[in-house]
Amino acid sequence: MDEDSQVRATICAYLPEMVTKSITREGVLSLFQQFSKDSNQTVKAALISSIGRTISTGQTVLTESEAKMFYISMIPVIKTMVKEAYVAGHIELLDQFSKYMGSMTNKFSSEFTNDDDYFFAIYS
Repeated sequence: MDEDSQVRATICAYLPEMVTKSITREGVLSLFQQFSKDSNQTVKAALISSIGRTISTGQTVLTESEAKMFYISMIPVIKTMVKEAYVAGHIELLDQFSKYMGSMTNKFSSEFTNDDDYFFAIYS
């Protein structure tokens, strides 16, 4: 992975296009997971934005089940990043989460576990 956080954030910005155009979506999903471990908050904010945009734009390209599968696979990633941001006081990341995830959590809330319901009630 590139050492420059701006480059990594830019890559995150293009992930939605990669998901909707990629034949090997699993490889792109691993990039989302890899970027979630990035220590730079700008990269993580770009990633949260990309997750939200992937779900929004993916609904026109992906089947409903693919969009649902993507979102559900991202729940652990989102939860980890948001918990870390909350503890560290990273307001930018929490703002990105609020901006992009509210409508998506409503759409897929039927797939949540009780723990997910509690998490999104607390952090949304």
